[in-house]
Amino acid sequence: FYCARNVQLHSIATGIGNMIGNKGGVGIAFCLNNTSFCFIGSHLAAHQEKCEARNANYRDIADRLNLKAIGNGGKASEFSVLNQFHHVIWMGDLNYRIDGLPRQEVFRLIEIQNWDR
Repeated sequence: FYCARNVQLHSIATGIGNMIGNKGGVGIAFCLNNTSFCFIGSHLAAHQEKCEARNANYRDIADRLNLKAIGNGGKASEFSVLNQFHHVIWMGDLNYRIDGLPRQEVFRLIEIQNWDR
């Protein structure tokens, strides 16, 4: 019999002026038995030239999501959500792109685990 406890939900807008919810993230955290989980869904800035904006969106979401792992006594943590939980799963429309390489070349490089290209 499994029991989820300490269920929390929080969202962060990273759109225009950090007010518009067209971009941002939502997180849900909980403890299942003695293991803490945090799931984050995000929609980061689009377009090839917006890589720095995507990276900033990521940092904002990680730093500003107000979720706390069990064992913190409900106190604010100095750590981001990335360092508080046993497992963090981040997913969503991250909008990162690979340019300048044909599709088959990308697959070949993945196959041989060449991450430098």
